[in-house]
Amino acid sequence: TAADTAAIGQLTGSRATVDRLASTKFPGARAAAAVNAAKADPRTQVAVYEPTAAFVAGKSDIPAELAYVAVPARTGDGAEATVWAERQGPAWTVVNVASGDYEQRYAQAAAGGYLLHEPQVNAWYAVHGDAVTVLDGSVTGLAAGTKLALADYRAALHDRYADKLPGSAYDRDGAGGGYGGRERAVPAA
Repeated sequence: TAADTAAIGQLTGSRATVDRLASTKFPGARAAAAVNAAKADPRTQVAVYEPTAAFVAGKSDIPAELAYVAVPARTGDGAEATVWAERQGPAWTVVNVASGDYEQRYAQAAAGGYLLHEPQVNAWYAVHGDAVTVLDGSVTGLAAGTKLALADYRAALHDRYADKLPGSAYDRDGAGGGYGGRERAVPAA
């Protein structure tokens, strides 16, 4: 909504977010930080969706839900970064500063579809109606640009994760945290 867009813009452009970017250092970054370089571009917001357990289990036809909104940024030393904003309760919270600009690049490649991220294997897709297009084939074994029917994508997800869904032995044993249900940060007071 427009209110969410405005709230994310205020959050990612806030002094607290700029200070966090200024102090963020990625491996291999330049030693000297230029605090003036730290900034986020709240005008560019990329919605990132992730598959739902209900879709994987075949209990829902809705393949994904909003996981976070990505905003391109620069750290204090000028490195490309992405600020992740996630809705937690009634408010939006910065939950991560990630290196690179994957979300922005993949959103451009999605060409009007919505951006789907499979976090367990870091795979990226574009969804247009009932079609899923592979954006990064390096982890799925499918070449970038490969198109799948939504039903075929669900079958692939089911093969990968059905034994890891909530309530499974994998989940009950705490192996790798199971599928879904994660909290990334404690909401700001």
